[in-house]
Amino acid sequence: MRYLILLSIFVLSCFSLSHAQDIRFSQYYSAPQLYNPAFTGYFNGDVRVNANYKSQWVAPFNAYRTIGGGADFSILKEKFRGSGFGVGVQFYSDQAGDLNLNTNQLLLSLGYTQRLGLNFANNLSAGFQMNTTNRSINMSNAIFENQINNSGFDDVVGNDNYWRVSVGVGMLWYAEPSENVNFYIGGSALNLLKPNQSFFTGNTDELYVRYVGQMGLNFNVNQNIDISASTMYQNQGPFQEFLVGFLGRYDFSPNKKADEKFKLGVGLWYRMQDAIIPVGRAEYGNFALTYNFDANISSLKRASRGNGGHELSLIYTGFWNSDRRKASGNGNRIGCPVL
Repeated sequence: MRYLILLSIFVLSCFSLSHAQDIRFSQYYSAPQLYNPAFTGYFNGDVRVNANYKSQWVAPFNAYRTIGGGADFSILKEKFRGSGFGVGVQFYSDQAGDLNLNTNQLLLSLGYTQRLGLNFANNLSAGFQMNTTNRSINMSNAIFENQINNSGFDDVVGNDNYWRVSVGVGMLWYAEPSENVNFYIGGSALNLLKPNQSFFTGNTDELYVRYVGQMGLNFNVNQNIDISASTMYQNQGPFQEFLVGFLGRYDFSPNKKADEKFKLGVGLWYRMQDAIIPVGRAEYGNFALTYNFDANISSLKRASRGNGGHELSLIYTGFWNSDRRKASGNGNRIGCPVL
């Protein structure tokens, strides 16, 4: 009986949160445009392609599954001597619960990065994003108190499908104070139009603006080892999330070209009052494969039976050809955050 009570509370809380928050990943660094459009086109290369998968609290409940990805492109760097534009597109699809609460989101982003003329390499980036979202739910399996009336049972509870559109903005500052150390600080504000997300006709349930702050630091210990540490805080109405952690990488091929390097990394993140998140990463050439598991340590641990969340991402970053790679080192290179 106690387990059934916990299960009911858990399912109801999942339904409530799904109405209040955007899609999110523990690997926020593997889906950067989802958190700050200033990351659009901000990398060492011409094209970056990402694929992301998340499965959370699958057993014993059918809670969350998220899949998505996209690509962004860095353009016109050779014309602006290192400064330049970025354009990107992302698509994410999320399914939650036995009511099949589906969220499909398309993100279109534009970024611009400007070199700053100080005594060390640093850049300022700004981004703009437009997103369109479709949400649907299967109400046939749901029963609400107001559906029961004197004439019997009313199975019409509202719309089961709607669209919304919103916009967001972000900024990012990156600096290389020395050859072996770099860091970034960024912030964004998303869902600025606060669209209505209610499924019920005549009701208004505005989506809260989401504010995100990020910081990251990368430093080389020696030619084989580097360490990246980062933190991310986001606030969306009454909900907030704070993540902090690090990833250490070992380069097994320090003397080889960038597209021939092989690195392995391990790390650990902590989500405040919620989860411990061990991370493993393998990098070869232009590809990076990252896996993490969210080990729940919150009060939901008992209801979820220790089933946390699995996330997997694959990222490709590269140039269109070898001439483009050479040109990036000919005064056109933009120092970029290590994500």
